Amino acid sequence: MKNILIIKCGETLPLIKSQFGDFEDWIIKMSGLPGGNFRIINLPEGEQLRHPENFESTIITGSHFNTNQRFPWIKLLKNWILTARYSNNPVLGIGFGFQLIAEAFGGKVIPNSEGQILRTSFIQLTPAGMNDPLFKNTGNSFESYLNHTRNVSFLPPEVEILASNSMGKLMAIRSNKIYGIQFHPEIPEKVFKLYIKSSSLPLSAHLGVKLTSEYKNQSIVSNFIDLSRKK
Repeated sequence: MKNILIIKCGETLPLIKSQFGDFEDWIIKMSGLPGGNFRIINLPEGEQLRHPENFESTIITGSHFNTNQRFPWIKLLKNWILTARYSNNPVLGIGFGFQLIAEAFGGKVIPNSEGQILRTSFIQLTPAGMNDPLFKNTGNSFESYLNHTRNVSFLPPEVEILASNSMGKLMAIRSNKIYGIQFHPEIPEKVFKLYIKSSSLPLSAHLGVKLTSEYKNQSIVSNFIDLSRKK
């Protein structure tokens, strides 16, 4: 069986990494699979991508970089995403990965008017999202974590919208077997609290970060792996 590729697009804060690991560690934990099932490629560190068909499926991590930064690896990854779509290979982009997918397909990403968004949010599925296996067992609405400074403001009509939040912001999209989600089902509660502690938000922001139905949010990574194995 082929490995599942995790494209690592940066690192979390040093304080968080020292206690809870990094983006790829959280994804692997949420998958429920042994770490040996995964291959990690660290793009900012100069590791080289391989063709999407070399892997069972691919997950693109979040990042503290922005999609408009002119690093060669960002442009390379956008082209790789298009190759994956035309090759019919399953990909899930989280956070930064979601925004990169949107731009690769002709969408637009702009700064949030509020600055950094760092809070919980209810994710509301569209009819298409309700019928998509990515959201199996989540119900029509579920709670997850948001941590981003930019949002997707435009998508071409061929990209399907699977979810938004109560503010009307895009939260999940799909084109062929390429999925993007703006929210973070891979982030554990303790990690999210450390993000808040490291931000300029008041201490009161720590209150209420416990998700009401955490299992719904956490099922999405394993749902993606399940659907990719049925390709």
